[in-house]
Amino acid sequence: MLFNEYTVWPYKITKQHMKDYYAILELPVTATLPEIKRAYRKLALLYHPDKNEADSYSVAQFNEIKEAYEVLTNPAAKEQYLQARWLKKAAGAWMPDEPITPVLILKQALELNKSISLLDVHRMDAASVAHRMLQLIPTATIDKLKTFEEPEVQATIITTLLQACAVLPHAQTMQVAAQLRQLAGEDHEQQLKIDRVLLQKKKQEDWERKKIWFIIVLVILICLMIYWSGR
Repeated sequence: MLFNEYTVWPYKITKQHMKDYYAILELPVTATLPEIKRAYRKLALLYHPDKNEADSYSVAQFNEIKEAYEVLTNPAAKEQYLQARWLKKAAGAWMPDEPITPVLILKQALELNKSISLLDVHRMDAASVAHRMLQLIPTATIDKLKTFEEPEVQATIITTLLQACAVLPHAQTMQVAAQLRQLAGEDHEQQLKIDRVLLQKKKQEDWERKKIWFIIVLVILICLMIYWSGR
């Protein structure tokens, strides 16, 4: 049975999103059920929040371990997962996800900002660029980032993505800004930073529209001057 979108109960796997549950449990794909259970117990004890003073990164890793265990010990979920995994590898699209952390998202934001800065502004598809940025910070990811309580990293993510918005029109910038506002939360300074970027973008587009009319009027005046001087 082939899928365009793979569903593994209770987790959803798409072409852009798939985790390597065996790697998370530090096991080969040939691992047996007893080996999976032993690996889970060992790693769960190592990363359990109670043993790590509720460290956010340990909590994230613990949740990944728990998710991997629940899928690989459920026969139906495991079968679908293995099929989806094989299809992705066969298609050359096997890129397992890392646990979502502020450091990971910041790294991806910096890479995205760099790639966007190399685009030809006059030829790029602004909607596609905005879509790439929005894929990086969906609401679910923002909710996870907030659990880490690392405002400085979050602020750097916001700054980086606002810089990337420099190539976008006001309409697409507003879409990205809406997600960044969620990430900023009650951080007044970051909210003001987003406001300033939107205001600057709006003024820039207003001037671009006025500039066209200014040029048209200027050309008409020059033509009239030439006409009257030739009479």
